[in-house]
Amino acid sequence: MLVAASGGLDSVCLLHLLHGMRRLLKVEVGVAHLNHRLRGEASDEDERFVEALCRGLKVPFHSRRSDVMKLARRRGISLEMAARDARRRFYGDTMHREGYAATATGHTADDQAETIIMRLARGTGTRGLGAIRHVSRQGRLRLIRPLRDVSRDALVQYALKEGLAWREDSSNSNRAFSRNRVRHDVLPVIRASLNPRFAEAACRAGDILAADEAWLEALSAQIIKQVQRARPQDAAVPALSVTALREHPVAAQRRVLRIWLSDAGVGAQHLNWDQVERMLDLLAPRRRSRRASLAGDWTAAREGDLLVLRRSEPTDPPAYRVPVPVPGECRVEAAGIRVVTWFAPTVVRDRTRQPGLLPARASVNPAMLGRRKLFVRTWRAGDRLRPLGIGGTRKLQDIFVDAKVDRSARARIPLLACGGCIVWVPGYRIAEEWAVAPGGPHALQILIEPIS
Repeated sequence: MLVAASGGLDSVCLLHLLHGMRRLLKVEVGVAHLNHRLRGEASDEDERFVEALCRGLKVPFHSRRSDVMKLARRRGISLEMAARDARRRFYGDTMHREGYAATATGHTADDQAETIIMRLARGTGTRGLGAIRHVSRQGRLRLIRPLRDVSRDALVQYALKEGLAWREDSSNSNRAFSRNRVRHDVLPVIRASLNPRFAEAACRAGDILAADEAWLEALSAQIIKQVQRARPQDAAVPALSVTALREHPVAAQRRVLRIWLSDAGVGAQHLNWDQVERMLDLLAPRRRSRRASLAGDWTAAREGDLLVLRRSEPTDPPAYRVPVPVPGECRVEAAGIRVVTWFAPTVVRDRTRQPGLLPARASVNPAMLGRRKLFVRTWRAGDRLRPLGIGGTRKLQDIFVDAKVDRSARARIPLLACGGCIVWVPGYRIAEEWAVAPGGPHALQILIEPIS
């Protein structure tokens, strides 16, 4: 059994429990620790802490260092997504190389509650609300979560009773991450106002929905076999009969279309509500369109009674320019982002020097806005920024080159603009003239985060 250990409370308790039960469970315990290299010396101290813990317990210690920030920048994804992908690759590699049957992670009931809230806020269905499963498989990686029904408070009590030490990750208090806002701002209100045992209720609801999802997916798999037809030339998968598919309820149609897209290789990040609804529109008797352009360079077309899926050559995403309400929020589905603005006395300086790294947050001077509108948009040739604290203006292209942002990722970086000028490059810096003046009014807070 490979135990994923960060050095935090959850993973330390998990390791201690599994190590104590190893003879009863008849398993050999090993530890995997990924150093994300995100917090400098603190990340190295976490690694040394876990290694020392393994020496004390006399269990194998497997470690890897990964430049997660560089990975996020290169792939144009959020820091959280890059870290998760790096961990999964590491666990899978270690399991395969060392012969471990599964990787155990320290997810708790609180993690389940947070995940369900976050997914519910995005409008997910039963698949997403099933959230964290006790057991799951992703390729060759088999994950088990023995603590998923245990509260974080219970683990604190256990650790104190057993005299266990653990590491605290300072990023867990950073509200720029949506999970931290749920953990520190949303869940306490729910527990105080609605249900003090909400985490337990969330786990129960997740299990019910996960079982429902498995049943409905099995039914959908049967339906797709009934409605499939021969595979047209250049199509990614066999076509679907529009007439046959329309004989089933809309809920079944949605599920069949999701399976169809997944079988073709459409990434999970693109299997969202908007994409499926575009496909449903093609099934309508009085369809508004015979073709739907989908994310990831996919195109679905209505050809007679057949629904056909093809993939075109990769292209840059379409340019966009969307007004951002102040205060308020907007979603840019084409870019897979959510922009939120509000007023608060806090001043956040976004100076990671990694353009496009999301989630990102910054504070700007609201007086600069005046009666003008704030926009989120793609970059254009000739765009310039006067970066705070550097002096002078620079072309965004030069900033991207210096930061080693791949050409393919530049068109995917959202920019905040006002009055024809760049206000903020998320993950990098705000414009000098938009800096918050000392003693001024509450700053305008801006948060950009992925919604995929």
